[in-house]
Amino acid sequence: MFHALVVFQSTYDRCPLELVRCIKHILYTEQRLIREATNSSSPVGGMMDSMSQKYQQINQAFEELRLLTQDTENDLRKLQHNQEYFIIQYQESLRIQAQLSSLAALPPSDRQLREPALLSKRATVEAWLTREANTLQKYRLDLAEKHQKTLQLLRKQQTIILDDELIQWKRRQQLAGNGGPPEGGLDILQSWCEKLAETIWQNRQQIRRAEHLRQQLPIPGPIEELLNELNSTITDIISALVT
Repeated sequence: MFHALVVFQSTYDRCPLELVRCIKHILYTEQRLIREATNSSSPVGGMMDSMSQKYQQINQAFEELRLLTQDTENDLRKLQHNQEYFIIQYQESLRIQAQLSSLAALPPSDRQLREPALLSKRATVEAWLTREANTLQKYRLDLAEKHQKTLQLLRKQQTIILDDELIQWKRRQQLAGNGGPPEGGLDILQSWCEKLAETIWQNRQQIRRAEHLRQQLPIPGPIEELLNELNSTITDIISALVT
């Protein structure tokens, strides 16, 4: 022991900074070895890495859901604006038709003077209405398809959280009670469920607004059946979350 002390003093007495560098290197090496053992060799470290990766995937899916929901919100507003303008033009066509009908009470000379312009105007408005009706139908179908995509991802996300993560959290809780690793945060599950509820509610309200627009201006096509399917799907998703 005395010999080791003499060697230590003779080595570092004149170079104290070298001693500091040596100790720092030893501490850094120990920390690195512990970190590597925790992340790769330790079952707890491996489990925490796996959980972190899954949590990141879940959060990424929530971000995708947020963007999809914002996109359908923008499309819904555009659809509503276009439909309101369509209704205005439809009312204009009715007004033109009423003016044409009133010409029957005028003398033939007056009727011939005013009728051509009204007929031309009616033809222009009716052609626009036909084109716009097809455009509105396309907007409705595109919106319904986007809602289908959102609900598919929403159902998948809900299944992962409720059928996978919640059950695994309960398992980790049991292991923690028996001296196993910590069970993980219940607050994270609660946060996910709150995000699910918020996203579900936003999409449900959007689908209801799309249904209201369809009822306000019925256009023959498959949109009614699609909206019924969307309503059924979102109801099932809500029921699963509440249960």
